[in-house]
Amino acid sequence: MSIKATLVLFLSVSALPSHSLSTEMFFKPDEVNKVLQGDIYTFSRFGNKIKNTDGSNTVRKLPVTEYIAKELAGYEMVTVEKAFFPYDLKTKSKLAFYNYLQKYSNLAGTLYFSRTDRKVQKLVLESYRVNSTDFRKREKDRVHTQIKDYHKDYVYLKDNRFGKIVFCSEIFHKNDHFVTKQTNVKPLSMFAIRVNDKGQYQLISFYIYDKDKKGYFYYAVHAMKVRGGLIRRLGRLSPESFANRIRAMTVHIAAFFEMDWSERRKVF
Repeated sequence: MSIKATLVLFLSVSALPSHSLSTEMFFKPDEVNKVLQGDIYTFSRFGNKIKNTDGSNTVRKLPVTEYIAKELAGYEMVTVEKAFFPYDLKTKSKLAFYNYLQKYSNLAGTLYFSRTDRKVQKLVLESYRVNSTDFRKREKDRVHTQIKDYHKDYVYLKDNRFGKIVFCSEIFHKNDHFVTKQTNVKPLSMFAIRVNDKGQYQLISFYIYDKDKKGYFYYAVHAMKVRGGLIRRLGRLSPESFANRIRAMTVHIAAFFEMDWSERRKVF
């Protein structure tokens, strides 16, 4: 087989379409068993520094899907988290979960463990839906009466480290699965230092429903491009700090499923 033919075959296998979303894409068999028992897996990398909760020192490859661009794997900061949320759709509302995923005002006050300050504090100071990328008009959370296959909003969020962020927030629905994707629409800054350009901070979460296990397998990836050496040398960005940031969002989602993971905010 020629190199060109091999490349075409590889791409056709790797770039899986949305209908192919499955647990096997994101979880190893032993990870499936562990998360079903309540474990949380976290894999975090900043540059060549790696921290993984399984004790390994290897970089975890991101699955190539239409939701995860392959260039994200080359970003300086990449953090992945895996868990399982019991939720039997035979007896519980999928629409309620769909609306919770878009209840952006509820993110305000989200707590995390600050590695710098060595204590639990607010990660998200403000959060609400806005009518445009200029975040001039605050809008109420939408309450949908039916689930759409695709929906998009703009969300303003005040982060305790990165300040004001406007995200393009997308939600995808396929069968019983959900995918959420937040992408910054303006450059990010930290201490008045530019961190990256628009589109270079992405928060992507997959909720893969398993009717036999009666719940959602959760796979989240936070990826950030970090430009310039100065921001890297400040010491405020690390695998540990981003692991705690992604964990804050996991704890927030777990609350919907009536799971209190507040004592699990500190990852390492």
